[in-house]
Amino acid sequence: MQIDVGACIADLLHEQQSVTIPGLGAFVTAHKPATIDAVEGKIVPPAKQISFNKNLLIDDGLLVKCLREKFHLSYGEAMRAVDEFAKNVKETIERREIVHFRAVGRLYKDFEQQYQFLPDGTNFNTDAFGLPALEYYPVGRATSVKASTPPVKKSVVATSATQNAKNWVQQNLLLVSSAGVLVLTVSIYLLVFNQKEQLREEEAVLPSITSRYNVGPSEEEIDAAENATNLTPAEEDTDESASESATLSPKQKYAVISIGLFENKENVERLIKKIYEEGYEPYTQKSGKGTRVGVQLKYDRSSELNETLRAIRKKFGTKAVILKR
Repeated sequence: MQIDVGACIADLLHEQQSVTIPGLGAFVTAHKPATIDAVEGKIVPPAKQISFNKNLLIDDGLLVKCLREKFHLSYGEAMRAVDEFAKNVKETIERREIVHFRAVGRLYKDFEQQYQFLPDGTNFNTDAFGLPALEYYPVGRATSVKASTPPVKKSVVATSATQNAKNWVQQNLLLVSSAGVLVLTVSIYLLVFNQKEQLREEEAVLPSITSRYNVGPSEEEIDAAENATNLTPAEEDTDESASESATLSPKQKYAVISIGLFENKENVERLIKKIYEEGYEPYTQKSGKGTRVGVQLKYDRSSELNETLRAIRKKFGTKAVILKR
């Protein structure tokens, strides 16, 4: 009988605030209230926001209890299953591979040996589970068609139109206020925040990338690349937490293509998720207050590396450059 520890983790997160994997860390939930996205015109229901805390190592007993009830195991058998699961996950992550917890998210280590977690987007809030994001549109008031009236003098028509406009504004003050707030919010987001963030990221990316372009790697980077090439290929994992990237071969070369430098953590997480979905292995590195995000890959020939660079520029922008090779 196959014991699915990962399934128990997803089930428990619907009911518990946190679930601990002894010796590895814990998945912690936090309430995320419903939000209104004025730009996309959507209302997002409340949810539980999932994060991973590597410092919570003490066993809370939830996984063992779930395994005993779900698979009819003894206490000792459940403990051994949890310990073996934690051991396999740690070994997979140490091989610089990505571990996928079904319906929960992906866990891996970056080049600074720090745990990084990408949630799958499952809503574990039982009160709002299954509720989709709703689209909304401004509501307009229908105007009645008045019967034609005999021609009147121009001054009378102007006075009547002005009075009608005042009456309409007074009757629809709430609608006018809501539309004004919506327009103001969209304008601030598009003209100020987005433009300012883009300029800041471009100013941070260009100097740091040009200073490294066509320059040989440092001794620390060479040591890191040599350590990476000494890794042996990992056997295929048959567990739910199967790895999603391969180990470097000693005969292959290693390169990093930088896409950009970002200060906003949410932008970093969205870009890493998109890189993963496009079939590449993400690369992150702290640089001052920001985080450099790129793609790490293996290659045999320079033409293969240049072809990959052209493909990445089409998908992620023309500013992508080779950072390490």
